[in-house]
Amino acid sequence: WFTSRVDTDGGEDLVTVRDIKITRASWPNSTDANEQQLTAVVENAFPESGLQISKERLSASLATAALEQKSLDNLKSDPPKILFSEELAVLLAYDGVPKFGDVENSDYERVLNTAFAVARNKKTGRLYLSSGSAWYEAADPMGPWALTKSPPADLVKMVPKPDSDQPATAAPIKIFTATEPTELISSTGAPEWKSVAGGKILYVKNTETAWLRVLDTNNIYVLLSGRWFRAKAQTGPWTFVRSDELPESFSQIPPESDIGGVRVSVSGTEEAEEAMQDAAIPQTAAIKRSEASLKVEYDGNPKFEKISGTDVAYAVNTGAQVLKIDDQYYAVDDGVWFTAKAATGPWIVADSIPTEAIQQIPPSSPAYNTTYVHIFESTPEVVHVGYYPGYRWSFPYYGVPIYGTGWYYPPYWGGVYYPRPPTWGMHVGYNPWTGWNFGVSWSNGFFNAGIGWSGGAYRPWGCCGRGYRGPTIINTGDINIGNNINIGNRTKIANKLGKDNPLRAGNNNLYNRSENKARKVSSAALQGDRAKARHATGRLNNVYADKSGNVARRVGDSWESRSDGAWKSNLASANTRDTAANRIRSSASHTRPSSSSIDHSDLNRHHRARQMGTARQRSRSMSRGGGRSRGGGGRRR
Repeated sequence: WFTSRVDTDGGEDLVTVRDIKITRASWPNSTDANEQQLTAVVENAFPESGLQISKERLSASLATAALEQKSLDNLKSDPPKILFSEELAVLLAYDGVPKFGDVENSDYERVLNTAFAVARNKKTGRLYLSSGSAWYEAADPMGPWALTKSPPADLVKMVPKPDSDQPATAAPIKIFTATEPTELISSTGAPEWKSVAGGKILYVKNTETAWLRVLDTNNIYVLLSGRWFRAKAQTGPWTFVRSDELPESFSQIPPESDIGGVRVSVSGTEEAEEAMQDAAIPQTAAIKRSEASLKVEYDGNPKFEKISGTDVAYAVNTGAQVLKIDDQYYAVDDGVWFTAKAATGPWIVADSIPTEAIQQIPPSSPAYNTTYVHIFESTPEVVHVGYYPGYRWSFPYYGVPIYGTGWYYPPYWGGVYYPRPPTWGMHVGYNPWTGWNFGVSWSNGFFNAGIGWSGGAYRPWGCCGRGYRGPTIINTGDINIGNNINIGNRTKIANKLGKDNPLRAGNNNLYNRSENKARKVSSAALQGDRAKARHATGRLNNVYADKSGNVARRVGDSWESRSDGAWKSNLASANTRDTAANRIRSSASHTRPSSSSIDHSDLNRHHRARQMGTARQRSRSMSRGGGRSRGGGGRRR
């Protein structure tokens, strides 16, 4: 048994295990002297700078660490308004009633509270909507919108071309508008149903959304932001269904099928368990005090609101996340805590934070994600920090990952508009290799043009950190609706995105963003002359220990126990089921383990985890750059 610190880097498959301390040693027939001797030998064998192992192996090993996968209290899963379209369509979502702000040095004003590029000519009153290539025109921000071939030339120059090489569609796109939490499910024509899971489930194959029907009940299910909703008809009413209460047929959906990606949102599947294990590993970095700085801009004087039920207040008139606790100020910027004696600074990297007070922040607060950022240790030069997926609004919920808290956070309106992270309206889906992806029904083009337009005082939507710089979007432009792209193909996306493109899969680590690299201690500097873990040569990797320290090895389909200096066969079948009846656990006290107390189910979990870690490591190396998942929340474009 040992304790250690772990450094991770999402862009690499390696993690560093350091500061390893043996807390206990035991094996069959060992003595106190034996154990003390082994402890000294093992600790001395570890390199002073630590050792490296595969992140995939570490993640898989957590399957045996009895992870607590309980649901988070107070997350909301009230269904949004769900719209259906039998033609290509996008959802133009406004954060409340459309509000306008002037575009400097022009005859236009733009809608501030949307992630789209919507502008209005102040002289004619006509409105224009752009995807960067196609243009639409309307007399009212709520529509109807119609395709136009002659948008104003001066306006066209203000909106950037999309960074994708996807050709503009010749057919007009239907534009839906919404001012309340809404999701749009678009299909190319009438729904085309196809069977799966031995004919127990039908799914719509001509849509990006996971849209299923269970035949024995005739219920419809849709998957939105990682949450399942059920209804008897498309018109509703819709109700939330916990992922651990889905019909058994959902777990029978083949991983290699066109909708195999939905398995990550079905509690108990291997894909869901892997996602939960990944979520247990924080993203970490060593931050140089001398290089880390923060400047917080407010709309006027700083304004703070008390977070109900806590001793914490948060700043409302800024895009940064600033907290006030006992007359001291704390701010999180891309996974790093800063502190100051005044709301305006000067800010320095924090050595510590009032964890107990911060952990009281509830999901109903837009500052909730800061509870997932931690300070692990510090030196006079460096502070070791890290964040869990919750900082980027991804949470474990009944055994699967979901996006967003489900709460609506009103924006701040003043001289500047500051939006808050939404759960709905972004067509958010999860991919096991690239994480969460965002879109607007069938195409990302409108969304990309909106967040990229520099006109007005608009602050782009996003997940976290200063100014809400925008979410992670994978937009390759090489997939057309109707194609059968499935999770099993793991098609590479790196070929469409430059090496340093922040939208590229693998660059999802906030600490590795180009603007943050100067403040981070490089991986090479941290690693030094580190050893890389590997198994002993000439030996099978088939020896295991259960939680009590019993030693066993796997031979074929059977286990052998180690006792009295020898291996004894026929301990138990390797196929012993993982049931409560088989969980015969020894006492937690420091007593000698015996073969009669070996936890067979624990050994089987260890074996499966080791196999899974090896497979995931191999898969990762083969599909570097990520993959696509249709069923996990939508096809990629």
